[in-house]
Amino acid sequence: MKRGLSQVVSIMLLIVLGVIVIGGIFIWQSGFLETIQKDAALKKLCSTLEFRADGLCFNELTLKNKDGTDGQSSTNIKFDVINDANSKITGFLLMLIDESGNSKTISIVEIMELAGQQGFKFTTEGISNTGNIKKVSIIPQTILDEKTISCYDRKKIINKEEITQCSTS
Repeated sequence: MKRGLSQVVSIMLLIVLGVIVIGGIFIWQSGFLETIQKDAALKKLCSTLEFRADGLCFNELTLKNKDGTDGQSSTNIKFDVINDANSKITGFLLMLIDESGNSKTISIVEIMELAGQQGFKFTTEGISNTGNIKKVSIIPQTILDEKTISCYDRKKIINKEEITQCSTS
């Protein structure tokens, strides 16, 4: 006489296995959907940011040593920005790209919030080792779920030809 699992036990095992597979798919899918929803919210928020950046210029600064000789040099970058949308901009990233393709990123958070239709004049701290700047990307930042979000797809690129020496006045 052959012995094996009864039909009732076999059906119960298949039902349990089905519930486990369906539960696993549900858990995986809910995390996947949450990620898609966050990405969609981020893209929608970033798509509402619109700003103008004008008058980008730089100042070369040379710090003096204690003995009065020239010391380390640095660069200040200045630019005006106007928020053309009703979304709030909370800061900017500046990405400096030199002739060799090297990049340097500087975070600017001088203000807490730039509301719609407001303007502001930014001046960076002294930046050392800027090299021969080829272009500057200005990337807006905003807040989503208490996290700072950089909206790279809304950046403004200023080419070398548009960058001037700041006037001393």
